[in-house]
Amino acid sequence: MAIIAQAFGCTSGKIETSPCYGKWRGTSDISIRFDNGTSLFIGNERTPLAKTQKVQSELINAALIRYNPEIVAAAKEAALAALRKREARDNEIAAQKGLKPYTLLTVELNDGTTAERSGYIGWYYVTLAVDGKIHAHIETGLAHDIDSGRVSEVPTRQNYFTAGALRESDVDYVFNNVGFSSTSGHYSLALSDEVRERAEQVLAERQSSRENEPAEEISQAASAPDAEFRSADLDLTDTDMQDALTGEGGLLTWQDKDLISGWLRDGESNSAIAQRLSDMFSGRAETMELLTGEQADY
Repeated sequence: MAIIAQAFGCTSGKIETSPCYGKWRGTSDISIRFDNGTSLFIGNERTPLAKTQKVQSELINAALIRYNPEIVAAAKEAALAALRKREARDNEIAAQKGLKPYTLLTVELNDGTTAERSGYIGWYYVTLAVDGKIHAHIETGLAHDIDSGRVSEVPTRQNYFTAGALRESDVDYVFNNVGFSSTSGHYSLALSDEVRERAEQVLAERQSSRENEPAEEISQAASAPDAEFRSADLDLTDTDMQDALTGEGGLLTWQDKDLISGWLRDGESNSAIAQRLSDMFSGRAETMELLTGEQADY
């Protein structure tokens, strides 16, 4: 019992039974009441059996397999590695739909320490950063996959859809090829101070790591076999340059953009298109106002 309690930040626990009513009349729920007052449901049996040592021991042993701290740590680690790989694909889908990318931060086990979270005690969930704000993401499928060690590195939902109870207009990020909202309150939990602190630390680490990645990524991309047909990562290109090329009053008119689209559809390589553009705009010198209000010569 003490080992299970450790997985929930406690030191001890005791078995409690409570009778059920309605269609469950004649049965009792069996739970572990931890020393901090939270309660973990572990099973339901006919009331006479629920009070026996045999049934209670079997349920405790089953709970121990799931909530041994070492097993919990291993489940979190395995899920984090798989979900980090899935993150990239989810964010690609989000970009296609004009939604925001997320940054995966941590995998957590809900300890039920607040009233809002107590109904999901024992559920695994993840913390994400969406638009720089930390958000807890919880859902039945995710919790089950982490618990069973079957988290996929790629989205398992073949066709995109908006999560139940959400409107399309609520959606701002994509998780497992499903649209979710970081602001609606659905599929989320209140974050404890401890969980938020962990998430903030990981977010800072990932942001710092990304700041050091662009030069290396650009170098690797330039030498990749498909570099001649790969589109640029706008996060790694200068925003002033983007404004000068495609912004209002910039170098490229809508006719130019339509022409370039045709080259892309025809399978022209990046080098070939670059040469075409060089020939088209050779000798042109103009000035435009950037979104920041500054003037730029091109």
